[in-house]
Amino acid sequence: MLLTVLRTGAVLSLFDAAHPERTLSEVAEALGLPRSTVHALLKTLCAAGLLRRTPSRRYALGTRLHALSAELLATEPVLAKAGRLVEDVAATWGGVARLLAVDPAWGPVEVLRAEAADAGRWVRVAPHRCQAVADAVAAGEGAQGCWTDVEATQPGWCCVAGVLRGTSGALVLELTLPATRFYGHAAAVRASVLSACGYRLAQVIPLVPCRASARRTQLAR
Repeated sequence: MLLTVLRTGAVLSLFDAAHPERTLSEVAEALGLPRSTVHALLKTLCAAGLLRRTPSRRYALGTRLHALSAELLATEPVLAKAGRLVEDVAATWGGVARLLAVDPAWGPVEVLRAEAADAGRWVRVAPHRCQAVADAVAAGEGAQGCWTDVEATQPGWCCVAGVLRGTSGALVLELTLPATRFYGHAAAVRASVLSACGYRLAQVIPLVPCRASARRTQLAR
């Protein structure tokens, strides 16, 4: 039973914005298991509503996950409050804001997402992961401040992430926006993320030009 649960988690983790659908062969290859074993597992997950078959006969996340997500938000007051922060940050800076819960086993997991009104024009090409989030997660409990990824993960895109105060490093707020919107407003963007995370801004460190491989800065409390 435990092995089945672990395999279920491994299967679900294969689906994301970059890979909304998967074939049986893709899942079997990723898990390193026989097709027959994976087929039986996928069939069971579809029956439970955790996965579904698409018209193209591929597999995608099931609608049952939406219901479970709604239950999570309804039973966690801190997530409901954070949801408003995510929406405000996205609307203020015209980007995509996300709230990620840091799971000990799976790492950062997106639980909330908000997009600016015009984000539909470019959101599909925006990076789904950024170094700023990785840095915030690595800082862990007690981390104060925010981290900035200036075109390090993907040219043309900037990302600012901060750990929500009072969550022991369990929640990370992240804002991704086109570099053209970030330059010229870098200090204000980082200040906005810090404020949303619950920190009082003592001093904004100006953005220092650096090479793409090292374009990450931490903004102290």
